[in-house]
Amino acid sequence: MLNSKKPTSVLETVALGYLFIPIVVFMLSWIKLWFAIPIVILIVIALCKMLFGKGSDDGSSKIKISPSFIVCSAICFVLILLLSYFIGAGGFTAQPFDSIKHNYILKDLIEQPWPVRYEMNGDKGVLCYYIAGYLIPALIGKITSSFDVASAFSAIWHAIGIFIAILVFYSSLNKRKPSYLLIIFAVIMLFAPFNALMQFLYMIIYPDRTVTAFHFQWISEDINVQLSSNLTMLRYVFPQSVPALIVISLLFSNRKRYDRWALIASPLLSFSVFTFLGIVELMLILFLFDMIKDKNVKASLKSILSLENIAGIISASMFLLYLAGNIMQTKPEGAESTFKLVDYGELPLVLLLHEISWGLWLVFLFKTNKKEPLLWTVSICLFLFPFFEFGHYNDLCIRGSMPALICLCFLLAKELIGALKSANKRLLPIAGIVIALLLSGGFSTLEEMHLPENKSILSQVYYWDEYSNSLEFYTEYEWTKFQYINWEDNSISNFILR
Repeated sequence: MLNSKKPTSVLETVALGYLFIPIVVFMLSWIKLWFAIPIVILIVIALCKMLFGKGSDDGSSKIKISPSFIVCSAICFVLILLLSYFIGAGGFTAQPFDSIKHNYILKDLIEQPWPVRYEMNGDKGVLCYYIAGYLIPALIGKITSSFDVASAFSAIWHAIGIFIAILVFYSSLNKRKPSYLLIIFAVIMLFAPFNALMQFLYMIIYPDRTVTAFHFQWISEDINVQLSSNLTMLRYVFPQSVPALIVISLLFSNRKRYDRWALIASPLLSFSVFTFLGIVELMLILFLFDMIKDKNVKASLKSILSLENIAGIISASMFLLYLAGNIMQTKPEGAESTFKLVDYGELPLVLLLHEISWGLWLVFLFKTNKKEPLLWTVSICLFLFPFFEFGHYNDLCIRGSMPALICLCFLLAKELIGALKSANKRLLPIAGIVIALLLSGGFSTLEEMHLPENKSILSQVYYWDEYSNSLEFYTEYEWTKFQYINWEDNSISNFILR
């Protein structure tokens, strides 16, 4: 069937609410009210239409609340909290380099009025960044006047987001057992491209080249390309990766509901521009594949025209106008804001290593998913990203590939669950191999997890580096000065901001 009319479950509405609550807060506190209020009303109407809309619900998406489900859910959420703790969320264990950015943005959002404005050497600017992932913890920080409370709540808030993503994906499975929640969590935690293996091969192929000491996810320090593990994404950019998990889980549970896709994808723009570009690319290619497979172009195109999609496009457009101040401001060459092709130069085989790093998973997914357009879509997206570069660390590739990698992760989770529950014993060795490969990839990323050092387990220590305030961090380099702040008074974003 081209477009199942299953009404949105309460769980899916909660997931969308999780994504849109920060956006509503942003609209009402940063944007002039005559722009903000109509958009907020439209979002609420679209969500209500999804929740209460008519349709033939066969009950297949409903989760049976049983004692075993409650126990497995509780264990899953505790494991997620522990994961958040050990990867540095909240400052309870060692934080990565990117936490400097997260900490200063959160601190400014707590301590300064909204919109957050700056002045330096006579220049005036406004915080112009994808800030949705910080707003709810910042509100808690404003209420409590405590950065520590806000940071701790941030860890809990993002743990709730991961749990919601797991529940939504779990609800999309045809047959469900509560224990599958724990399998899904394990796959999410362990899934990674085979970067460690590719780095080993790189050292053999190019023995005269040094391997990057900056982070083991980089196959070569001479090529600005990385496809990251889930743990790496959760540790370094949890305000971006957690919403991406939710959006992809909603895509799986609304696989052919094209009338909802724009509303599902649109929040990602407020959390990460590059991740949003990744989901847009993925959805467009997937939609084209579906039209070709279903041979019903007219019905597919007609289904796009919906209130939900209009609401998603309008809300994303307003946030894009806000970001336009950053994107369109005049930047020097040192800002590294040029889109270009990756130059592999004397290292052409590194491109092949990057393609193999994710392509190896296709060996175990191809047989059962060869007729599934999603697998082909993911393959095209992941094949293309290593060719392009934008930004100092090429966030276009690192963050843009996130939706496709999460799709690959979820497909692998379905494959593993299917093999484990199958009565066909010949599938069990496949399940064993997949588990072994997940463990091998997961062990290579366990460096992301840390125990507390020289402090109590609940004391919080934050990574500020040697900066005395956020402006010192934002303006140290040209590429950071124009990454977070809009310095132009006459930009379009200043027209819509309060």
